[in-house]
Amino acid sequence: MTETQSSHNELILLLSIMILLVPFVLIFKRRSRWKLLLALFITVPAFVTYIPDKSHITQPALQVEADFTLPQQQAAFTQWFKQYQLCLDSFDRTWQEFGRVIHDLETGEHSKSSAAAELTTILDNSRTDSEELTKLLPPPELPLAQQELVSSLLNETQSVAAARVQLFETAVKILGDPKNKNQKAADLAAEIKKLAILSNPVYLDIMPKIAKIKTDLKL
Repeated sequence: MTETQSSHNELILLLSIMILLVPFVLIFKRRSRWKLLLALFITVPAFVTYIPDKSHITQPALQVEADFTLPQQQAAFTQWFKQYQLCLDSFDRTWQEFGRVIHDLETGEHSKSSAAAELTTILDNSRTDSEELTKLLPPPELPLAQQELVSSLLNETQSVAAARVQLFETAVKILGDPKNKNQKAADLAAEIKKLAILSNPVYLDIMPKIAKIKTDLKL
């Protein structure tokens, strides 16, 4: 909007307000009318003059993806997916190690103390993996729809990781509990296996979301 157009609009607004206030002024007694009119002629123009011009307000970007080209979006997702796969590989390793330790405990190849020590290491590694996963944010270069898919995928993965950390913590407590000192290792292993079956989350199926993102980004 030009300065001339802005001035015209302010003048029209001023006249409109003054016309609307005339009936209001006539209600008062004749002696008070001139005082009220004087006050209005001073305050109304000042008010209109300082009305902020909305045309100068900076509008936020409507779409984040408009700032990035398709090759940039593809490169950002490819880099993110490599990091995500590293996290998944680490999760799989800790889960396999957990299964091996419980199996060895059940068959007598591990004592309760040695199994507890290995499970503590697995627990620490799992906590580290979960922390690293929280740092893996959706790439800002992606379109908003794909960012939402990535965010949903991360939330599902974090839920699985949190459930496994809790399971490993429980397993370590069971083996270290003084009440279980006289319990057979095989019995404790069976108890932990039952907990693993009950607490293990539903299988994490990442492929539908990954396939959708790759199709949208033409990868």
